[in-house]
Amino acid sequence: MNRSVYGNGLNVWGAAGSGVRLRNPAAALLCVLMFGMFAQARVHRSQAWAETQFNKAEGQRETLSGRAEQARTKREYQTVIASYRRIVLEAPASSKAEGSAFLVAQLTAEMGRHFKDEMALYSAVREYKFLRREYPGSKHRIEALLAIGEIYKNDLGLESEANAAFGELIRRYPRSELVKEAKAELLADSSTTAQEAEQADDSSGESSIESDSAGKSEIATKQPETKFRNPGLALATTSRYAFAMCSTGPHRSTPALPSNSITACSSSRSGSTIRSESTLISRTRSSCPT
Repeated sequence: MNRSVYGNGLNVWGAAGSGVRLRNPAAALLCVLMFGMFAQARVHRSQAWAETQFNKAEGQRETLSGRAEQARTKREYQTVIASYRRIVLEAPASSKAEGSAFLVAQLTAEMGRHFKDEMALYSAVREYKFLRREYPGSKHRIEALLAIGEIYKNDLGLESEANAAFGELIRRYPRSELVKEAKAELLADSSTTAQEAEQADDSSGESSIESDSAGKSEIATKQPETKFRNPGLALATTSRYAFAMCSTGPHRSTPALPSNSITACSSSRSGSTIRSESTLISRTRSSCPT
């Protein structure tokens, strides 16, 4: 293979004599890596694969938990986390995905505390937020919100962010058993008075009916095996999730996907798939013959 350099670019000639000129080798490498991430995100495994992979990850977690805390290594944590993350990436619509997403966040937070790794703690917050965003019907959604507040307060020292998380939990889930813990955390904060905590309690009471009705609707519309909010956009979401894993730090944001990649995922589906269920029901009724 003959290689010749022209200016700032690299021209690579194949056996057939045709060449591709790369003006920016670094950009080309980035494109290759991005393509690899998208290719990985396109893999959609079966429920049986997800169950097998989950059992494997559970075995690794038990092994890690059986070791003395001082003997655990960061690599061991990362291995277990990667095993659970594969399920989220490759089988996002399986029944094991939301539980795996929660365990990824939980283990990441545990690793951050054990090694006093602030970046890992910020990553854990992102993982918990990913769970709440992509699996809003998850049984771990309230626990995840409490964990976000605890990380902000006890590990990162961000009182305002912590209080916002605790307040949201009290307002949105007033009947949850975790409300007491959220209120205790708020009262423990020197900047939060008892009167403010009572006001949060009053506002939670006002939203209890709305929260209960939303919960009933959520249960009624839940798929038996699919808890992913929008399986039709699984490719875009898992790709965005893969990119999020490369962003670690308090001031770094998750790189956004190109708009055409998301359009490609949704263009073949009717726009009504992303409308609310109530809108679909009302439109269906209006189109029925009287």
